[in-house]
This record gives sequence, structure tokens and C-alpha cells, in this order.
Amino acid sequence: MKNKIKLFICTLIFTCNATVFGEPYLPKSESEILEKLPAKFGISFSSELSKLHKKLSNEPNNLEKTIDFAKYCIELGRSESDPRYIGYAEAALKNWLKKPNPPSDVLVLEAIIKQYNHNFKSSLEYLSKALNTDPQNSQAWITKAQIHTTLGEYEEAKKSCAHLLRLTNQLVSVSCISNAASLNGEAEKSYMLLNQILSDAKELPLISSNEKLWGLTLLSDIAARLGNNDSAETHFKEALKLNPDDNYLLAVYSDFLLGQKKYKEVINLLNDRTQLDALLLRLAVAEKAVNSPNLETHINDLRTRFADSGLREESIHKREEAMFLLKLLNNPKKALVLAKKNWTDQKEPIDAKILLECAIAANARSSAKPVLGFIEKNRLEDIQLLELKKKLERLNK
Repeated sequence: MKNKIKLFICTLIFTCNATVFGEPYLPKSESEILEKLPAKFGISFSSELSKLHKKLSNEPNNLEKTIDFAKYCIELGRSESDPRYIGYAEAALKNWLKKPNPPSDVLVLEAIIKQYNHNFKSSLEYLSKALNTDPQNSQAWITKAQIHTTLGEYEEAKKSCAHLLRLTNQLVSVSCISNAASLNGEAEKSYMLLNQILSDAKELPLISSNEKLWGLTLLSDIAARLGNNDSAETHFKEALKLNPDDNYLLAVYSDFLLGQKKYKEVINLLNDRTQLDALLLRLAVAEKAVNSPNLETHINDLRTRFADSGLREESIHKREEAMFLLKLLNNPKKALVLAKKNWTDQKEPIDAKILLECAIAANARSSAKPVLGFIEKNRLEDIQLLELKKKLERLNK
């Protein structure tokens, strides 16, 4: 079975060779369980931040305490959608980055900060420096793969994932590979492989819940893109059992439910989760569909938040603001401008979807050409994108 899985993985990577596999990674103890996943998974916080800050204040030149504090700030910033915490992390790393040869873990954390701010080019440069120093740094390879996937550079993403086959357990490496390959003409194969690995992981106690959460979230998303709605629903609910408070999972599941026109389910899911802009936006979209009395309040909240981010000259919310303008303010032309700018920054399926929706609403078929070309070139399989493509073809006929 292991050899069959390796061969299956190789068909997804295309560029791999026999030496990339090596011996499979098996944690020797629970202390070695890999928690090094994309930072949007498995987040929970308490007064821990103040404790970490106090420890760092007592020993400001202690590398381990600096890294612990910076990591926690980054996780908190992502969880709370609050850039102030990202700034705290950046400040903590500043002196270490001035050194002639900064530690690889510091370089990786700085890369993650750049990734958060959508400065992907700079992030990749920091990751390259980190990997030159420490080619065994699994977090660096995961982050690199994640960025290349966001940019639509799937072959580069798969090459980065291939390194994980010797550095992490099979679930982490296969999740990474399946994520990129599923967007590059191999969605069905990726789903089958990841589903098998997740089934096997149920029998492995040293696979962490965060790793399972990442795999299940990806599996849910692949199933949804393939139009396998029943399977997607099942996987989403499994993932929610692992962590019902994961913001990324909640956003992806909400998008799935909105696509199924299950507006009341979205409202029940997100009604008490209005702190994060992305979740409030999806809640408001569902409320609009059912004429909720809370809609006007939530639209005003979102308007204020986007205005504030504009004053801070943040560029990381173009996708969400385009969705806001299109779906809640009925301003497709202005939304299209933002969606096109967003497409130059990132090329995930949701970015393609919002640009196509804006092009249709604004009756601007030509604006969709870059997205349609990207879909064809990469053999991107997504049932919603296919429907939008058909709608575009009917424009001006």
C-alpha cells in the first residue's frame, strides 16, 4: 500500500524522483508531533501573550523567547484580524534581522509576516534565505508552497511540497501536495489520495488534531470544487468537530453554504462571529438574502472597517471589499476595479470567482479574459467557475 501511495503522489508532483521519498517520517513521541501548519489552523488564545511578553522583556536577547512571542503575536493577529499584533511580532524580530546571518526561524517568521501583508515577493526572498541556512526547515517549505499556490504557481508549489515527504509525516506532505495538484488538473486524484491518507490517520495517535484539521478542510474544499456536495458537507462537519472556532474553516464552509443558498445555516453559523471582517461579510450576504433586520447595521459596520483599512493604506482586503461592493452595495463597476487589482496579487479560486461575478454584473466580458485564460492553462476544476464561465459566454449574444 505504501508503494502505491508513493506512486500516486509522484503522479501529482510530476517533477519528483525516487530520492525525494526516502524513509517515511514517523514521530518518536508526542513531543515531536508537527504543529507546523499554515497559521490559519488550530488557533486559541488566552492571557498567554502577556506572559510571553514579560519573559521577553526580562531577556530581550533570548532567541527562543523572541520566537515564542513573535509566533504568538502572528497567530493572534490572524485570529483577531488585527494588524497591531503583526506589528508587535515585527518589532520583536527587528534586531535579530539586523544581524549578518539571522537565524532561519527568524527569517521564516518574517516571511510569514510579509505573507500576511500580501508582500509575497519579499516573503519568498526571506524563505529562500532561511532554506539556504536550513534546508530541513519544514515550516519554510510549507509557507513557500502556500505562497506559490496563492499565486497560481502550482508546479513551484508542488516542488516545495515534495521536500516535506522526508521532513514531515505523510498527512502533512500529502495535504500540501493535494492542495496544489487539485488546482492543476488533478482534483479527483488529489481528493482520493487525501481521503485515503486521512482515513489511515484515524489510526495514528501521533497525528495532531491541527494536521487533521488542515487535511479535512482541504478535502472539503476539493469536494466542493468537484461538485460533490454531500461529501463536502460531511467533511466540513468532521472538521468543525475538531475545531468549531477555526476562522478559515468557518469562512470556507460559509462560502460553500452560500453557494447552496443555505442562508439561514450561514446566519446560525456566524451570528456570534462578527469580529472578523471576512466572517461578518459572509453573514451580511446571507442576511441580505433573507431580508434580516440586522443587515443595515452590519453593512454600516463593514463600511467603517473598509474605510479604516483604507486610511491605514492596507491592501490586503481587496478581495473582501470587492465582494462587499458587489454583493451588498450593488456597485459592480467599482467592485470590478478592486477585483482586477486583487487578481494581480493572488489567484485562488475565490479570487477568480469574484472577478468573474463582477465582470458579469458590470457586463464587462473582456475583463474576465485573464481569469478564463488562467483556468484553461491550469486545467482548474471548479463547478462554480464553470457555471460563471457559461454565464459570461451568454453575455452580448
